Parts: sequence; structure tokens; C-alpha cells
Amino acid sequence: MLRGVARRISTLERAVPIPITAAIFVERAEAHAGRSETSFDAALESLARAVSNDELGRLTSEFEQIVFAGDIAARDAAKRKALMLVEGVLA
Repeated sequence: MLRGVARRISTLERAVPIPITAAIFVERAEAHAGRSETSFDAALESLARAVSNDELGRLTSEFEQIVFAGDIAARDAAKRKALMLVEGVLA
């Protein structure tokens, strides 16, 4: 019974439009991976497609803060590396 209530609350929480945070995004990806029996990476990709550009920008900034804290040089180096990888794929 408790699981049913928790599942209903979870469904309601997803239906209420609230600003998505990194923690909520990761929780949803983990739940999606478990429900759909896919990998966590596939779940992340699936959920990222459903996020608006504004939300994606906020999530990106929050994840950057979590990973790099105040190290701007490390953040910029990671961005350059990602851009090089993307350019290599697109070429």
C-alpha cells in the first residue's frame, strides 16, 4: 500500500510544473532507467530531449557548478574538449 501511495505522489510531482534541478533530473533518469529497463545514459538522453532550452541551460549551469565548483579554467577546458569531440563527430 505504501508503494502505491509513493507511486501516486511521484506521478503527481511529475505533473506539477516546477523548475527542474540537477537532483530531480538525476532522480527521474534513474527512475526512467529502472522502469524502461534501459541504461542510465539512455534514460538521460531521453529525458534531455523533453527539457526546454531554458531548463537545459539551468541544468547545465547547475551541473557545471557541482562538477567544477569555482574552477573556471577546468570548466572551460572541459567545454573546449566537448566542442572538439562534437566537431569531430560532425565533420
